[in-house]
Amino acid sequence: MMYIHQDEWNGQHPFDQAGPGHAPRSHIPEFLNLATPIALSDILSELYLSSADFHALSMTRSGTVVFADGPDYTWYVIEEPELATGRMTIAEFGSDGSVRDSIVRRAWNMGQVMAFGQSLGRRVADLEESCIGGPPQYNEPLNMDRPIIELLEATRMDSKFLYEGFGYMDLWVRLIEQNAPGYLDLEAQGREVEFKLDNLRNVGIDTL
Repeated sequence: MMYIHQDEWNGQHPFDQAGPGHAPRSHIPEFLNLATPIALSDILSELYLSSADFHALSMTRSGTVVFADGPDYTWYVIEEPELATGRMTIAEFGSDGSVRDSIVRRAWNMGQVMAFGQSLGRRVADLEESCIGGPPQYNEPLNMDRPIIELLEATRMDSKFLYEGFGYMDLWVRLIEQNAPGYLDLEAQGREVEFKLDNLRNVGIDTL
C-alpha cells in the first residue's frame, strides 16, 4: 500500500531518500518481537532501555536516564492494531519516552507526511493541525480483509484520496505488478501472507 501513494506522482517512494530505482530504506530499522502488545509509550524503553543501548540513551548529572529528543526524531510506527487497519502511527516522544504527539495515517497518504515532516521539518503537532496526510475522515480504519484493488477503488468512489480523481484500477494493477510482482496472484488465491518482502521494488511512475 505504500507504493500507491499520492506524492505528486514524482515517482519517489515515501520512505526512499535515494530516488526511484533504489529499494526503500526504513528510517527506523528496529523490530520488536514481543509475545504481548505494548503501549506506544513503552516502545523506546523496550527498544533501548532494556538492552542498555547508550547510542540512544543519555544520563543527566542527577542520574536520570533520558532518550534522544528533538524535532529530528519523528517515529513511524507500525503496530498490530494499525497494521490490521491499513494505517501507520507517526509519533514524537519526550525525553522520558512518553508520547508527546501522535497521529495515524493511511499508508497511501504517507507521501505528503514524509514531504512535510522529513523535507520541511514539520513537527507532528504541525502535521496534525494542518491535516497533512489528510483529515481524520481520510484516515479512518480500512477493512484489510478486502483485496487491495477493492480498497483503492472504494476510497476513490468515496472521494477520500488527498487529490480528487486520483488513480484508476488499471494504473493500480500496473503499479502493484511492477513494485510487488506476484502479489496480486497470491492475493487471488488467499495466500498474500506468503509474499516475500525481498521481492519489493521501487519503480518510478515514468517507467510504467
